[in-house]
Amino acid sequence: MDYKQLPAMISLLDDSDTEVVSIVESRLKSEGIAIVPELEQAWFSLSEGPISGKLAEIISDIQHSDLCQAFEELWSKPHVSLLKTWICLSRVQTPQLVDIDIRLKINELKLDAWTQFGSLRDPLQQMSVLNDVMFRQHQFQGNSSQYHAIENSLIHETLNRKLANPISLSMLYIIVGQSLGLPVFGVNLPQHFIVAYCEMNQPPLREGIYEQEMLRVEHVNKPLFYINPFSKGQLFKKESLDAFLKVVDVNPQEMFYDPCDEREIAKRVLRNMYHAYGQVHHTHKQAQVCDLMRIAGMENEWPLRPNE
Repeated sequence: MDYKQLPAMISLLDDSDTEVVSIVESRLKSEGIAIVPELEQAWFSLSEGPISGKLAEIISDIQHSDLCQAFEELWSKPHVSLLKTWICLSRVQTPQLVDIDIRLKINELKLDAWTQFGSLRDPLQQMSVLNDVMFRQHQFQGNSSQYHAIENSLIHETLNRKLANPISLSMLYIIVGQSLGLPVFGVNLPQHFIVAYCEMNQPPLREGIYEQEMLRVEHVNKPLFYINPFSKGQLFKKESLDAFLKVVDVNPQEMFYDPCDEREIAKRVLRNMYHAYGQVHHTHKQAQVCDLMRIAGMENEWPLRPNE
């Protein structure tokens, strides 16, 4: 499209002929994500009114279509990247999220831990260092006062506010830990989410350190101990999980003790996002989450659209 035509096309969004409006909307959407900066610039110059509202909807629809395509591509891969998937899901709230900003902050956490690791190879000592970096130096903590807020599920908000729910703190812990070669994985507990330090069935690169590509659930033998990032990295054994399941009145199942893969983690984040948007009656964003849930094969769990 010749972008010089944009002002004239945008003015037609207020045409009395609905067919003309439909054609213009389809034409703009067909340009895809590349046209969004031009549309945003035009939107900023408009005063509030029908054209402004329709243009905002078109921008949102283009961004969401691009997001769905990106998520579908990620989900189709044999191994799902936890970091890439979390960034993708966070774009429901913030479509213009920049990857490099996220990666720089995570690399800062990794570097701070790496410089303190030295020759440490004992798992408990390694976790002590990682806990010190995340929860004392960088002061990440659980958000108990606004536990269900949507910000708690988003990677950029977690990194900026240093507040989050159990699964987001656990995901950050896993991403940083695995980038250091540590065999840490998520554990999908009912009403909570924690991290397991696992014994691997693959040889380490060196004692206690693994190649990141080998850190997959299929290479895990068993958890050696558990970590609760929501409680500043508290370490505990299986017996504490038994006690927790009794408190929440849930019968023990193998899946509550063993690590889960990245797809299960992403599905739980989607469930949290669906409920978070529902609590504030943000049905448009909730519907967008439903589209991602459908791609993830979760269409039987929730309504295809809110309130259906």
